[in-house]
Amino acid sequence: MRIPLYRLRIESMVRKAGEVARHIDALSDVAAALPPIVVHRPRMTVIDGLHRVRAAQACGAQWIDAVYFDGDDGQAFLLAVQLNNAHGLPLSTSDRKAAAERALTFYPAWSNRKLGEVVGLPERVIADIRKRSAEAAQRRLSGVSAISRRMVAG
Repeated sequence: MRIPLYRLRIESMVRKAGEVARHIDALSDVAAALPPIVVHRPRMTVIDGLHRVRAAQACGAQWIDAVYFDGDDGQAFLLAVQLNNAHGLPLSTSDRKAAAERALTFYPAWSNRKLGEVVGLPERVIADIRKRSAEAAQRRLSGVSAISRRMVAG
């Protein structure tokens, strides 16, 4: 399906550093031959193909070929991670770790192995991320409890 570029919401779902200019330049040279992007239909957010969108814009295009995805936000996020790991400009280790941490908010019951397979990290790294996330949550709760106790006492 062809959709107008102006309708797309652009946000980097999985890359902490955002767009890579030299990758956009390289894609601009072959923009007409690029595969369709993937768009989360409920939010019109680019799941996969942000660099292709930027390349099309650089070439003056008004439309782009796209495939719609209709899942929920968690599914859209995981699809973005999987597609970015599978082709094009691979995600950095830092991006994959951040993705694992965010994925835990959507799927806390998933095993370390399953999450590791999805984001492309070893099971032990996922276990460390899960532990740090739990510790951070506990610290936040402890801070809220201390404030609550002071408010009640005061």
